[in-house]
Amino acid sequence: MKQIIRKTLIASILIGASGAAFAQPYYPNMVYGPKQTIAPGVTWQRATQTVAPAQRIVIVEVDKTSRNIELMPVFKAAGNVSGSSNEITSYMGLRTDALAAMNAGYYDTSNFMTNSYTEIDGVFIGGTNTSMTPENNRSVIGFSGDHQTVAKLTQLTTAFVPADPTDWNRITDAIQGRGRFITSGGTLITRNNEGTGVGHYGSRHPRSAIGFTTSPYKVSLVAVDGRNAGVAEGMTYQELGQFMADIGVTNSISLDGGGSTAMYVKGQGVVNTPSDGAERAVASAWAVVNANTMDNQMSEVTTSGTWTTNTTVTPYYYLDQLITDDTAGAASVTWTPNLDNSGLYRVYAGYTSEASRTTAAPYEIVHAGGTTTVTVNQRFRGGSWVVLGAFNFNAGTGGSVTLRNTAPGTVSADAIRFVRVSNIPTIPPPDFTVSGTLYQTDFETNQSANFTTSQLAPGDNSINFNYDYSTFAQAGGLHPREIPQAPNSTGTSRKALRLGTNLSNGVVNAITTTLTGISGQNNVRITFDAWMNYNGSFAGGAGSSQFITLGASTNPALHAYGASSYVGAPGTNSPFNGMFFAMSADGQVSQDFRYYDGSGSNAAGNNAARANFLGIGAFNNSSFMGTFAPINIYETPGSIGKSWNRWEMCVLNGKVKLSVIKQDGIEVKLCDWFTPNTGTPTSGLLPCFGIMDNLSGIATPSSDVFVLIDNLTVESITAASPVTEWGAYDQK
Repeated sequence: MKQIIRKTLIASILIGASGAAFAQPYYPNMVYGPKQTIAPGVTWQRATQTVAPAQRIVIVEVDKTSRNIELMPVFKAAGNVSGSSNEITSYMGLRTDALAAMNAGYYDTSNFMTNSYTEIDGVFIGGTNTSMTPENNRSVIGFSGDHQTVAKLTQLTTAFVPADPTDWNRITDAIQGRGRFITSGGTLITRNNEGTGVGHYGSRHPRSAIGFTTSPYKVSLVAVDGRNAGVAEGMTYQELGQFMADIGVTNSISLDGGGSTAMYVKGQGVVNTPSDGAERAVASAWAVVNANTMDNQMSEVTTSGTWTTNTTVTPYYYLDQLITDDTAGAASVTWTPNLDNSGLYRVYAGYTSEASRTTAAPYEIVHAGGTTTVTVNQRFRGGSWVVLGAFNFNAGTGGSVTLRNTAPGTVSADAIRFVRVSNIPTIPPPDFTVSGTLYQTDFETNQSANFTTSQLAPGDNSINFNYDYSTFAQAGGLHPREIPQAPNSTGTSRKALRLGTNLSNGVVNAITTTLTGISGQNNVRITFDAWMNYNGSFAGGAGSSQFITLGASTNPALHAYGASSYVGAPGTNSPFNGMFFAMSADGQVSQDFRYYDGSGSNAAGNNAARANFLGIGAFNNSSFMGTFAPINIYETPGSIGKSWNRWEMCVLNGKVKLSVIKQDGIEVKLCDWFTPNTGTPTSGLLPCFGIMDNLSGIATPSSDVFVLIDNLTVESITAASPVTEWGAYDQK
C-alpha cells in the first residue's frame, strides 16, 4: 500500500536564515533532550511527549562526513544457521566495539533465521542452503564501501534485484526492512506499507527505524518505545513517518519493532525500555563504529611495484583487489588512515584465499609504540576480517599498515580496517616485584623429566611434552586450518605441552601434570601462553566442553578435577592440596570460568562457596565476557578457545590473582588478590597444568579437543606495595 501525503501548512511557516521553508512540526509537544556526544560525529538524545499519545524515543545521529565513523550490519554470532540462538543487541554492540547499536532485520521466529536481506562487506548473508524468505518488493537501506559516501534506498524485487540499480554495485552493507518513508522540508511525502497488514502498520507498536539525508550527509537510528499506556504508546507507520519528517530525515525505512526494539549506547548500555521488560534476542543489528575501512582504491592507499587488479577470486571487499607474487620484483601496498583520535585500535586485514597464496604474508604495522610485523597465511580465512592485533595509534597519519611480496606465493592486497577500542590504556604500576626466575621453557625439547603426571582415570588421557602443533589441522576442514605460533615465542619452531582427556571411554576424566623440577614456593608468579582447541565450529560440537586447569598444589600426585561443589572423583570428597582455576574453551557450560581450592583434609571444605567464583557463564550473553572475548578474535563470543592468550597466576603473601593478557594487549584481572578458603595451603606450592572433562560425552573427533601450554615461566616474587583484595571482574 502506497500513500502520497500532502501536509497543509495552516498558520505558520517557519522561514530559516537561508530562506528555506520548514513545515509546522507534526509533534509540536515533543520535547527533545540535549544531544550527548558518544564520539566525535556521533550523538544520542531522548525525545518525549507527555500529552496523548505519550511517546518516549531515543535518537542516535551519525555525521557521515567523517571518514572515521562507519555503519556496519552485525549478524548474530551463530550466523544464519537454522535453529541456532539469536543474540541480544547490546551484545552485538559490545563484541564489535560499537559506539551505538540498534536491532535491525526481521527474522523467522520458528528457526531464528533472517528473512530480511542482509549484506555485510559486500557478501549476501543467507547462502544457498537456507530457507531465507526473499521479502520481495520491500525496501532496503545500504551504504557503499568507500567510507560509505553513497547511501542507497531502494526496493528489492524477486531474487533480491534492486528496483533502482544505480550505484548498487558499490553497496557493501545493507539490511532490508518493511515500510518506506520519504520526506521533504519537514513534510511526509510518501508512506509505503509494503504489503504489511493494517494490524502492523495501522496500530501503535514499538518501532525501530533507520534513515538518512544527504545535505548534510547524516544517518539517524530511531528507537520508539511502546506498549506502555500513558508513558510510551508507540507509533503507527503514519506517525513514524511523520516523526522522521520532524527530525529532518528524508529517506527511511521501518525495521523489526515490537519487543525487538532496543538501542545500545557505549558506556550507557541499553538506553530505551524494551517492551518485553528485557532485551529480546534478535538476528541482526546496525552498529555505529569508530572505524576506518580502506579498500585498495581509497585515497589513503599507496602502491609501489607491479600489482594486477583482480575480480575473479572472491569474496573481495568493495570493487576489486590487488594481486602480485614474489617473482614480480619488489612491490608493496600501504594503508595510511587519518585518525581523528588517539587510542587503542584493532587492526584487521581483508584478503582472498586460494591455493597459490603465500603462507606468510608480512603485514608491517607502524604504531605509536614502534613497528610490528605480523605474518598471515593467506591460503585460509579469505573473505573475512583477520585480526592482526591491537596497537596504540596517535591521531593523524603517523600510523600505517604495509603489505609486501617478500614471501613465496601470490599476495592479495584488498583492504585494511582500523576499529577504535578505547583510549590508550594506562598501564597500572606493578603490584609485585620479580625477584628471580625459577624455571623457564618453550617446550622445544622434551621436559617430561621436570614434571609429575597424575590422572583421574588412567588410560584414557594423553600428554605430549614436545608436541609440534604446526602439523595440526582441524578435522572436517573447520577452523583452525593451522595453529599460529604462540605470541611470546622466539625463532620459528612451534612446539608445546599438549594435554587431552576422555578420548574414548565416555566417562568424566582429568589429567594434570605438576612441575616438580623446582622446590615448593610461597610467593610465585606463573605465566604461559595457552591455546584451548575444541571440535566443531561456533560453540563447539558434541562432547566439546572440556576445561583447561591451572593452579598450584603441594601434592603432585593429585589431579585437578572439579564438579560444581567438590574436588575429586565423582561421588567422593577427595581433597586438593592447593588451588586451581578451570576455564572452558567453547562457552557451552553454565559457568565457563571457575575456581576451586581444598583444605587438605578428607572433606570438601568450602569448595561449594568458591566453586564458580568467577561468575556468569560466558555463553549466556554476559556483557563482561563479550568484552573480554569478542567474536572478532575468538570463534565463540565470550569464550577463549581457538586463540592464544597469555595467562598469569600469582600467589603472594597468602593471596591469589589470575589475569589474562588478551590478543589486543589489554590485561583483564579475572580475580585480583583474594584470600583462599581457610586451610588452603599457600606455601610450598608447585605449578600444575591440565585438562578436565566433567561430562561423560566423548568429543567427536576427540583428537580436536586439547590444551596447549607454551612459553612457560615460573618466577619468585615479592610485594611492591600493599596488596588489597579487589574481587573478580576488575578489568584494567
